[in-house]
Formats: sequence, C-alpha cells, structure tokens
Amino acid sequence: MKINFDEFGFLYVFLDENGIILDINAFGCKLIGLPKEDIIGKNVFTNFIPEEDRDNRFLNFKTFLNDTNNTFRKSSYMRFITSKKKEVFLELYSSIAYNDNNEKIGFISFGFDVTEKILYENLINKINEINMLIIKAFSIDENDIFDFFLDEAIKIIDGADAGSILMKKDDGLFHFVAAKNFDFEKIKNVKLTKDMLFPQKEVTIRRYIKNEYGSEKDLEAMKEYGKIEKIKSTLVIPINIDNKLEGSINLDSFKSENAFNENDIKLGEIVSNELSQVIKRKKLEKKLKYMALHDQLTTLPNRAFFIEYSESFINYANRNNIEFAIAYFDLKKFKSINDKYGHDAGDYFLYQFADTLKNSIRNSDFPARIGGDEFVVLFPNITKNTIIEVINRLNENLSKPFNYNNHLFKIEFNCGISLYPKDSSKLEELITYADKAMYKAKTNDKLFEFYEGV
Repeated sequence: MKINFDEFGFLYVFLDENGIILDINAFGCKLIGLPKEDIIGKNVFTNFIPEEDRDNRFLNFKTFLNDTNNTFRKSSYMRFITSKKKEVFLELYSSIAYNDNNEKIGFISFGFDVTEKILYENLINKINEINMLIIKAFSIDENDIFDFFLDEAIKIIDGADAGSILMKKDDGLFHFVAAKNFDFEKIKNVKLTKDMLFPQKEVTIRRYIKNEYGSEKDLEAMKEYGKIEKIKSTLVIPINIDNKLEGSINLDSFKSENAFNENDIKLGEIVSNELSQVIKRKKLEKKLKYMALHDQLTTLPNRAFFIEYSESFINYANRNNIEFAIAYFDLKKFKSINDKYGHDAGDYFLYQFADTLKNSIRNSDFPARIGGDEFVVLFPNITKNTIIEVINRLNENLSKPFNYNNHLFKIEFNCGISLYPKDSSKLEELITYADKAMYKAKTNDKLFEFYEGV
C-alpha cells in the first residue's frame, strides 16, 4: 500500500547518503517556505541548517548512516532555517532506508515542529538569567554597573555580538559609559543629542543605522572604532527613569539583519525596566551616602567622613613615609553674627567661608566642617612654608567683606596646625593638638599657630 505522506501533519523527508533531499511532503514544503520542485535536489545541510551547526550535524548524520545496528529512534532537537531565514526547531525520528537487496539507499526522517515550545523554554531560561543578573547588579559598585550589565546582556541575548551603553550627562548629551567589542577609549568622547540617538519609548530592532553624528571627527571615530558600517542590526533598549529617557543600551549583531526577534524584544523590555530600577536605586544610594558623609549647608565632608578618610590616609602615610598636617579653623564673631542677624545670616557666613576655603587650598587637600563654626583640613605632602602660604592665601581671599541683606560682613579666623608624624601618629591626638594650637592663636590674637607640645 502506497502511503500519501502529504496527508501527514508533520514533516516527512527522504535524504540520500550525502544529505540531498530526494522527497519531502507538503508539510515540509510549507515549513521551509518553498515549492517541492525548488527543494528536491538541494543539500539539507548547506541550505537549511544554520552555518554554525552544519559540521556537527553532518558528522552525526554520517555516523548514524554507518551504524550497522541502527534501529528506529528519536533524534535530538534540530534547528533549521527556512527560505525566509526564520529559525524553526524540529524533534526528529529517523531511520536508514534499505532497498529489496538490503542496501542502504538513504535516510528517512519524521519531524514535529516544536519551535514554540523551544522558544518558550528558552525565553523562560533567559528571564531567569536576567533575574539573577538583577540580583547581582545590586551588589556591584556604581562605577562598574554599566560594564557588568552590558557584558551579561550580550551573553543572555543570543544574537548580540557587541554592544554599548550611553547615558545622559549634565551637559544634556548622551555619552558612552560602556562598550563591548568596540574601542571604548576611542569612542568615549563621542557625544550624541537625543535626536541623534534615535531614542524609542519602547524596545525596538533597528536594522539600518543612520550615520548622523555631531561632527565629521565623531563620524570617523564611530566608523573606525565603533564599527557602525559593519553592524547589520541593533536591539535598542531605552533606559527610562521616572518616565524620562536617561540612556540607551544598544546590542549589535555583525552577522545578520535578523539576529533579533520578538522574544528578544520581550527580554529587552525586562532589561530596560530592571536596569532603570537598578540605576535609580544606585543614584538614591549615592545621594544618601553623600548626605551621610557631607555637611548639607557647606557641602564639605562632615566629621564622620573626615575621620574615615584621615584614618585611611594615616595607614597610607605610615606605609609610604609621608608627612602631612592637620589644620583646625575657628571663625571669629560667628556667634555674635548669628545672635544679631539671625541664623540665615550665620549660615551664609559659614557657606562663604567654606566656599573660599575650597578655592584657596590645593586639589589634594581634604577639608571638612566638623562643628558649628569649626573646620579642619588635612594637608598631605606639605611643608610648614607651604602651609603658611595656603593660610595666608585664604586670609587674603577673605579680606574683602561680603554683603548680606545690606550688611557687610568680613570673615576672620584663627588656625592651629599639628604635624604627622612629628606631633603624633594618632589621628585623635593630631586633631586635639591642632585644636590646642588654634586656641593658642586665638588667645594671642594670631592668624595661626603650630602645635609646640603645650
């Protein structure tokens, strides 16, 4: 009895010993997307198996053909490519075909389309990977979060060969903050406006890149180091924080215009939502940490931050035989200004001193407000003469009175200085000795005094 394979609701295909298709049923033709006459005679491996799978699949095929004890059996899942370059997954049952003389004449397979099942299972696995990624991300340092997230996203999204992340900075432009398989050092100075970034409110697949950049220099950098002319498709994942576009993750494929699909868009949506929450939380943590370690009025480090920094610096100085100084400042007439003109005037008085202090010391110096009108500075790698120069410069910068509510105020101070390791190797004692020297300067109506063991 002749079997009509076209009536089957699954694939039937008959191959010769080299993988040439000798027969295929209607279901197989529909699956591949070609009429039967265009399929017969084609090699299944070179035409319908993904390039990266071909060698392994052909080896398995030949091994199976040479198995003298072959019995009808289930094969592993196989990935096929249709005429429209769409991926399908088949669960195959195969056996060797013999003629009446018991000679091998080919290979018969029956296949069931399990694409939706495989893609669904793959999607669930990817979602679980993203969830694990998010959990890990909360423990990553803020400075490393973008590199970490980009590396992991490229591993999770199958079609991605490279990628980059851009974030909006204070200048309102979008800057590269991470890149994978591009030369980050050469493209990090390229800046994009919102229009140049081609932002989308939702995750999207972009197949054609418009080479629009702010300058010819940026365009050339992106061509050479950003490989924009080699990119065939990009999965664009917006980073929205509080409904505002703050950045974009771009996952790029050099291989195919069809590297990304609808499931990748779904994964991108999860990545977009979760990364936005991670960044928002990191920003909040940074703000809270800043508030915990800084004086809110003057924005200088507070006592806790000064102690933490100085203890660490003492360990560093001890290991490297470095000398440093601690200067203790007390403002004159602060209490009387506060009492006579109110706390707003007193606050402005403190702010003006702190701002002038920051602009008078060196970049390497570490200033802090540790009390009402008391300030300290750690001066690393400094000599007595340089300290005197800095203090005199501060005094000179404060010599001009400032106006507040039609009242003129002049800021004056007394300062005491202790030296490490001359006076002590302990932070608490160094601060105490600087404080004592400040009181001596105050008593003697001097601008500053060095601690002399009294």
